[in-house]
Amino acid sequence: MKKKNVIYLLVSLNISLFIFSGCEKTPFDFRNKYCGDWNFTTDYMYFSPDSVHDTVYKYVGKVWYDEKGKINIEYRKDITLEFEINESGEIVFDAYYIVSGSFSDKNNVSFYRQTGGHGSGVRESVSGTKK
Repeated sequence: MKKKNVIYLLVSLNISLFIFSGCEKTPFDFRNKYCGDWNFTTDYMYFSPDSVHDTVYKYVGKVWYDEKGKINIEYRKDITLEFEINESGEIVFDAYYIVSGSFSDKNNVSFYRQTGGHGSGVRESVSGTKK
């Protein structure tokens, strides 16, 4: 009985090695250099016809990219933006988030975000440095 189990294990191992050795490697992704933990500072402004509120947030967040190829930036607690960047590190304009900005290098990012309408909304100016 033990000999049968050993043969089964060896056959399974050989099949697994064959399957995985036949896979193509994923080519280097230019976004890898941006992934990791970041220190973010957000100048936040809420405005309405009646008032304006300014606040500064500091947060240790993360940058990663997903299987769709989009960069994800968690720059405030429970707030993550997802968008495309080009190989120069510039954010591809996204009408949904109304975001503009770029990674100036592998350790620095800054972007501007605005939402709202009808006289009220939110503006955020975000800067981040990689830890």
